[in-house]
Amino acid sequence: MRRGRPEMLNCRGKLGLYLLYATSRMEVKFLCMIFGIVPTTCIKYINEMMKLVVKKLKNHEAAKISFPMSETRNQHYADLVHAREPSISNCIGFVDGAAITVQCSSEILEQNKFYNGYKHDTTVNNVLAFAPDGKVIHATINFPGSWHDSTVYQSLIDLVVEYIGGFYFCVDQGFPRIGLLNLKESKEESVTTGKRSYPCEVVVQHLLSYEF
Repeated sequence: MRRGRPEMLNCRGKLGLYLLYATSRMEVKFLCMIFGIVPTTCIKYINEMMKLVVKKLKNHEAAKISFPMSETRNQHYADLVHAREPSISNCIGFVDGAAITVQCSSEILEQNKFYNGYKHDTTVNNVLAFAPDGKVIHATINFPGSWHDSTVYQSLIDLVVEYIGGFYFCVDQGFPRIGLLNLKESKEESVTTGKRSYPCEVVVQHLLSYEF
């Protein structure tokens, strides 16, 4: 039999607290007002639920972020885009940045690193790649707000060069307009391994507002 004070929230209450925390910009003090708990208890429940969520979703197939590495999957995405917009061929997804506001730091250097001059706020920068079926296929997250999207998404460029071949992503003007990515390295690989070398184009088109 468990001793001590009873839990302030049951399992459903804890889950509701975590979901509200994870999907909103609400500060802890406001969460405490809504759920009728003190800050220490609120943070305890959030951390407790975060561990459970990570444990449950870590190996869940539907929760995985998986970059398309096969010709078949890339062609499927390209067909979805082409079905929606017949004038567009070989586009397999969309890339955009998202600056998420965070709490200011009392440390001057830390605050300076995370301050975003364009947003005039303290943020973390993220770059997400979406497939035409709405799934997130790549995520670069929690970079300092002072970093530009074109710097943050370097890990995505490496995957683009290696896996997507003649396909491409649609991006906005925050990314390189059009050109060859690491073409020299691709050519060297082609000579040494016999693999086909593609000019991986990142084409600027304002298609991010389209709904598929």
